[in-house]
Amino acid sequence: ICIGGRVVVDGSNPDAISYLWNDGDTNPVKEITQPGKYIISVMDKFCSRITMDSVSVNVAGIPAVLLGNDTTLCKGQTLTLTVNAGTGNSIKWQDGATTPTYPVTVSGYYSVTVYNDCGTATDQIAVTFKDCDPRPQFPNAFTPNGDGNNDTFKPIVNGPMYDYDLRIYNRWGEMIFISKDSQTGWNGKYGGRLVDNGTYVWMLSYKKLMGGPVNVVKGEITVIR
Repeated sequence: ICIGGRVVVDGSNPDAISYLWNDGDTNPVKEITQPGKYIISVMDKFCSRITMDSVSVNVAGIPAVLLGNDTTLCKGQTLTLTVNAGTGNSIKWQDGATTPTYPVTVSGYYSVTVYNDCGTATDQIAVTFKDCDPRPQFPNAFTPNGDGNNDTFKPIVNGPMYDYDLRIYNRWGEMIFISKDSQTGWNGKYGGRLVDNGTYVWMLSYKKLMGGPVNVVKGEITVIR
């Protein structure tokens, strides 16, 4: 039932001679306004048998929904909106979808309504996708000494990158590190051991757009232990 609502249950039986609810009520018809489990015991007029039955009543409120603040992302990214509707509630997005999650890939206003027999709640969010230049920014030195500060070498990326490929070379042209993930940096080790202090060459290739042209940038990084 909804907050402030009521439900009437009828335990009447033409063969009954008495009724008793678990709260002491002796009427077969009961009006319920509070949550709980209601049990009725019925005695018949033939064998004086007692039959029991029960009903559980829950109180449901008007649902709540919150999509969060308006958001701006880079083109190529995906925002997944999530709604925790709760038990007994239904979901409806602006296009009629009824799933608890909704992927967003284009700019626009997105709204969702959560509803039950007691009422509805609606929220809306504005999502904007903009062009982001993912041109990476690299430090020129790092200190892989395990102090938790500047221990890894990796670029600062401002947008999505595709086919990411970062390689590190020593002074003899030997490749000592490779990464296909912009979040995975070099910890200054090769073969399980820290490399010597000095300057190393890095080369990064990536695409700004999926299926787009390959961009290649190069530079040097100094290891200071």
